[in-house]
Amino acid sequence: MFKRRKNIFEKIELLYNNLFVYLGKFQENWIEQLALLSSSEKSLGRKREHEFFEKVCKSIVILLDSQDIISDKTWTDNLTKEKMAKFIFSNMLAMLKAREEDITFFMDALKRIIYLK
Repeated sequence: MFKRRKNIFEKIELLYNNLFVYLGKFQENWIEQLALLSSSEKSLGRKREHEFFEKVCKSIVILLDSQDIISDKTWTDNLTKEKMAKFIFSNMLAMLKAREEDITFFMDALKRIIYLK
């Protein structure tokens, strides 16, 4: 059977849900593990975190680029794909930190931002 390709919003929601589950498992014992790390290990951890964030943002830009449903007219000097990717991921991080399970509001707002100019 033919499988429908997921659109950007479905992929963003999938990414969020995967991170939510992963961080839920990680959160159970991170405080104990953090206390055992040396300062150089913590520094390396921050560097890796930054690299991970950059990779995720680049992946979101690629997603934005690959979507035929998003008009090229959407993007301006102020509203670039790169800035949108950072906006998406920083809001995802804020929702993950707050342990938000329902991201319907965010997804609806994101659709309005991208589709309405």
